[in-house]
Amino acid sequence: MATWHGYAKYRLHTDSTLASFDVITENLGYMLRKFTSETSSLKTIALPSEEAAASRRHQEAVTRAEKAGRPAPPAPQRGKTKQFNLETPKIHFAGDYVASIRKFGTTDSYSTQNAS
Repeated sequence: MATWHGYAKYRLHTDSTLASFDVITENLGYMLRKFTSETSSLKTIALPSEEAAASRRHQEAVTRAEKAGRPAPPAPQRGKTKQFNLETPKIHFAGDYVASIRKFGTTDSYSTQNAS
């Protein structure tokens, strides 16, 4: 992951660094899938800090619902199990990173901000 991130942060790529980045991306995908399959049987739960944050968010939602005259949302589950999720946008789009650099350049060379 650190190697992939290092390539992603390069400000100047050559054909050889992009080819190497492609190989690293394939290896990263393989390793993430292997990690997921090997750890899927482990029981993991939310950290106390995550449960506290969920409780605070719930209390804020209850307050907003009361002010709006709506019913309060259900309380979050305690001891909720969690698993590593490969189906997030960040992981999904990692495979498109090299093609995007070839097409648009490195991420420091353009902006997605609207021009005014």
